[in-house]
Amino acid sequence: MVLGASALFLLLEYLQFYRDTLQNRHYLKYPNNADVDGSIAFHTWPPGANAMTMAGQRRLDHTVAIIATAIADGIPGHFIETGVWRGGMSFMAAKALEVLATIETERTGVATPPRLVYLCDSFAGIPEQTSYGRGRDHVHPASGLDRKAHAFGILNDNSVDRVREDAARVNLGPTLRWVPGYFNESLPRLAREEPSLTFLTIRLDGDAYWSTYEALTVLYPRLSPGGFVIIDDFTDWTTCREAVDRYRAEQRIADDH
Repeated sequence: MVLGASALFLLLEYLQFYRDTLQNRHYLKYPNNADVDGSIAFHTWPPGANAMTMAGQRRLDHTVAIIATAIADGIPGHFIETGVWRGGMSFMAAKALEVLATIETERTGVATPPRLVYLCDSFAGIPEQTSYGRGRDHVHPASGLDRKAHAFGILNDNSVDRVREDAARVNLGPTLRWVPGYFNESLPRLAREEPSLTFLTIRLDGDAYWSTYEALTVLYPRLSPGGFVIIDDFTDWTTCREAVDRYRAEQRIADDH
C-alpha cells in the first residue's frame, strides 16, 4: 500500500468531522487554542463534560499520520495506547485503521484483516507515586508533576463503562480490546495471555515515571521492526522523560535506532 502526501491529506480531511466530534468541538469553543495544541500546552482542560480527548488536533492528526505511514510501510501488528482517559485518541486510531483497511480491500479485492486497538488504563486515575513505586528493583522518588498526579481530579473522571458507551456512540466496538488496571499488573497479564501480540504503533500517555517505564518494559519488545513509539508527555513531564532515558540506557538504544 502506497500513501503519498496527497492521500494522507485526504485521509485527514475525511476524518475531520470524526476528530471534531471526539473533541466536542462542534458545540464548545476551547480557550487558548487548546483544541489545536492540546490541553496541557496551555494548562487548560477541555471545557464541558463531553470531550473524549484532551490531546488536541495536532496530536490526533499526528497519530493518524503515524499509523498510515506504518501501514504504507508494511509494518505488521496492532495499535496500543496506555493511558486512554475517555478513549478519544484510541477511537481516532481505530477509525483510521478501519478506513485504511477499507481502502486496501477496495484496492486489492481481498478482505483486509482488521487491526485491533488495545485501550490500557487504570480507569481510576494515576496512583499516588510514592507508594506505587515502593518495592521496585530501582528507586525513583516522586518529583515534579508525579508528586501531585494522583490529585488531578479530571484524570479520575472516567470509567471503563463510560468509555465503552462512548465507543458505541461513535460506532466502534469490534476492534477494541480493553485492558483495565494499573500497568504493573495489566500489561504483564496481557503479554501472558497473548504472547504473540505485536504492534505497529505504541502510544504512551500514562504521564508519570512508573506508568511510562512499565509500559516500555512490556510493550517495546513487542514493537514490530519499523514500527513507531509515540510518547505523549516526553517534552512536558520531566519524570516521563527520565523513564524513557532510563529504559533506553538499560537496553542500549542509541539515537540512530
